[in-house]
Amino acid sequence: MKHVIIGASVAGLAAAEEIRRLDPRAEIVVISREEKVVSRCMLHKRLGLERSTEAINFVEDDFFEKIRLCG
Repeated sequence: MKHVIIGASVAGLAAAEEIRRLDPRAEIVVISREEKVVSRCMLHKRLGLERSTEAINFVEDDFFEKIRLCG
């Protein structure tokens, strides 16, 4: 089965993880315009220069490879 998730938000990526857990062969596509996956609730910390982009990233660097996303 093919799944398309719009947005690389916490909810979207949690959905991708759960789909992968339930169906290891599913085709999962995440459509997002962001280059980095960051916590949107922490953007004020980044904009205020209190944290780096990496510090507000909520997934591991190899997240997309680990759950085998397409696209």
